Amino acid sequence: MARLDAVIGGAQYNFFLHSVPHDGREAENSASYHWHLEICPRTSIPTGFELGSGLFVNTISPEEAAQRLREARIDG
Repeated sequence: MARLDAVIGGAQYNFFLHSVPHDGREAENSASYHWHLEICPRTSIPTGFELGSGLFVNTISPEEAAQRLREARIDG
């Protein structure tokens, strides 16, 4: 979280805790499934495309975002 704050500074976040789907096949999925936390910084305001489709446009490639996070210096 400190690295994200160092790179994008003061963004709001949405957090999602993912668990095994409860679709009647829990036993089939549980051996390979694990809980995980998804952190989604809110870096822009949704506009027409996002609001209409429910899809969000990334303004930076995952590779560039990962590089910036790796290079971020945090006080600690």
